[in-house]
Parts: sequence; structure tokens; C-alpha cells
Amino acid sequence: MVESKNSDTVHSPIVTYA
Repeated sequence: MVESKNSDTVHSPIVTYA
């Protein structure tokens, strides 16, 4: 589920992929 922005992807890519 994509609930993070591009900046958050660098911080925790798992959140974007999960």
C-alpha cells in the first residue's frame, strides 16, 4: 500500500512496497 511520499520512500521503502 502506497501511503508515503517520494521523500518517505528513501526513509522506509518497505512502507511503500508493503
